[in-house]
Amino acid sequence: CTDVPYATNLPPKIARGEQVIQPWPVRELNQVIYVWYHPEGEAPSFEPELIEEAAAGNDAWGSFKIHTWDIETHMQEIGENAVDSAHFLYVHGTQNIPTPEFMTFEGVRRAGKLVSKMATPRGEITGIIENSNNGPGQATVRFSGICDTVLMANLTPVDQENSRAFYAFIQKKVDGKEQTGGVSDAIVKDICKQMEEDRIIWRQKQYFEKPLLCDNDGPFAKFRKWYSQFYTTDSWRPTVGGR
Repeated sequence: CTDVPYATNLPPKIARGEQVIQPWPVRELNQVIYVWYHPEGEAPSFEPELIEEAAAGNDAWGSFKIHTWDIETHMQEIGENAVDSAHFLYVHGTQNIPTPEFMTFEGVRRAGKLVSKMATPRGEITGIIENSNNGPGQATVRFSGICDTVLMANLTPVDQENSRAFYAFIQKKVDGKEQTGGVSDAIVKDICKQMEEDRIIWRQKQYFEKPLLCDNDGPFAKFRKWYSQFYTTDSWRPTVGGR
């Protein structure tokens, strides 16, 4: 606030030009507005990642297809799906369990790659899912094999047991035209269906610091160690024994 046009006697702080409202560090990137929040007011310690496919003016890719959800779980639980390849078969009914090729944790970034064989009317194809995190709130998933699709999955905590997911899908144009209907819409619809299936589990599951894991479970311990760097003393952490 720098001026009150109808006032003749301003509060002293405003009259002196002092800051009276807390500013928020904001970045505009990937056609998205990112806002940094820190419970102790610290400045941003890392920047949002540029997603080339979503950059303004990239005519090779289509417009966003946006879906949002309010989810009854801590956002760490949502992120842990990235290391759980087995659930694709047993929760989402995929043709097989995708094979993890690698999973890395470096600084604020996590990256992984899954490969899966899929039967189609054109014969068997190799589907590839490349997924990454830049901090806990910015996730990117690239699907290739049938219809090149990029998912920007942005997560925001609402409170200790609730999160908000903002999914923006973008798909590669064919012959300069956006893909609509058919396979392109089916891919987005299937991913949204998987989100609804996951929500049922997240709503009911309990969090344990030391879960009992089997030999083919993913690297949950590594993920949690990596994720822990984003907490402060007063952060909303998952509640042990709770959602």
